[in-house]
Amino acid sequence: MTTLQSLLFFLCGVCTSFLVHFLLTNLTSSFQNQSWTKENLTLAIGILSAPENFQHRDAIRTTWKSNMNNKEKAWFIIGERDCQIHPDNRIDRYGCQKNNVRVQHPKSIKENILTINALTLKSKIKKLGRNVIYKLNFKVKSDVYVKRLGVVAALLSEEPDVTVDILEAWTENVIASVKFSEMDTGIIIEDCAFQPVSDVILMKNYEYILEIENNFKYTLSNFEVETTLHDCGGILHYQTELKNRDIILPTMWLKVYSDDHDRQLKNENELNFKWQEQIRYIRQQLKFEADTYQDILLVDTVDVYRKLPVKLLLFHKWLFENTQTKFVLKTDDDCFINLALIRSGLSELEEIDSTFSWWGNFRKQWLVQGHGKWAEFSYTADVYPSFACGSGNIINVQIHEWLVKNADDLHMYQGEDVSMGIWLSAVSPVRVEDQRWQCSNSCTRESLSIPELHPTDMIKHWQNFQLCDNPCSC
Repeated sequence: MTTLQSLLFFLCGVCTSFLVHFLLTNLTSSFQNQSWTKENLTLAIGILSAPENFQHRDAIRTTWKSNMNNKEKAWFIIGERDCQIHPDNRIDRYGCQKNNVRVQHPKSIKENILTINALTLKSKIKKLGRNVIYKLNFKVKSDVYVKRLGVVAALLSEEPDVTVDILEAWTENVIASVKFSEMDTGIIIEDCAFQPVSDVILMKNYEYILEIENNFKYTLSNFEVETTLHDCGGILHYQTELKNRDIILPTMWLKVYSDDHDRQLKNENELNFKWQEQIRYIRQQLKFEADTYQDILLVDTVDVYRKLPVKLLLFHKWLFENTQTKFVLKTDDDCFINLALIRSGLSELEEIDSTFSWWGNFRKQWLVQGHGKWAEFSYTADVYPSFACGSGNIINVQIHEWLVKNADDLHMYQGEDVSMGIWLSAVSPVRVEDQRWQCSNSCTRESLSIPELHPTDMIKHWQNFQLCDNPCSC
């Protein structure tokens, strides 16, 4: 090969390398620009919805959502998975925890709900992190009879005057009560002191409280007792959050009849099968709806009430990855939203000299509940920090980004609205109080949101708004 041919081969190789490098660089740059382009919005709206709420979503699409401009966008937020357990087979309808009532012979069920364990040297050393539990919230999954109420016997040597009560959680009415004193220490069984009560029936699916009236003179944090709590074959579901090493002081002696929960379990498989067929059909319809309207965001969680805080945070994470927005509005699929009035308010919200701004109608000194749909067992204060009504509230981009940054470390409380109040108490946002965000099903001409609407009511409000600029009436 001549020198000239060698030179030509070299030049061809260099040109080919430059050409390949140029093409790869431009293709990669083009791909990156396409992948990382975020939609610029003034207002992003997250509408919490359930898979089966087809009519609610249709009503919103044909009413206030149709009034959005090109800088506003809304998504219906739905969990991508369903609870496979029929609601009747769950602890309650708000979560996805299986009702674990187990078929047993009555004699095999533990009658004293508490066992006192012998202390080991290791457990004597490890005292940190132990809580003394004076109060137990629980739900009953099959009728049971209370024969005696009691306490850990060792407690009476420290505090002889003790009262133990059972209350209905909803009303807080005392349905049974016993007292211990120096003169009457009760009967000792299995290291627990008991006093008898007239037969008290704890009814299936009701919630109760077992508590010691805590008037102790000093703390019992050094109380050297180990306890194990029993669920009586799954009949008792304890709602109080307990750690393995907590010391439980109140107890009760139960009489359990198995007939009821034997019958209860016979239809469990049949109920679950029918339920799974139903939710499969709903998901098929939901897929068609999502493909048609392109406004449904499926997030990685089970779609039940207790997962609403998760759904909200996952929406913020997705929103951060895919858009650049100045404000985020959260609402529900039974709410009418007045976008025209909200737009005028956003300009004022931008002028607020604060890093964190939150616009809503805020509930203050809201009592923490221990029963029902809003039962809270993680937050231990008596009242919640201020939180915005769920019908509609707006946060600025700084709060939105803070939520995304801290999402993996935020604890999920019983609902998304109270969770937001607890989370954001850490940054002390400026709360822009505005009662036009309605907390209940009431309507004024100036309402920014109206909650608790049937789809037909949503359409009626929209028709009034179009005709008279007043959603309430013409």
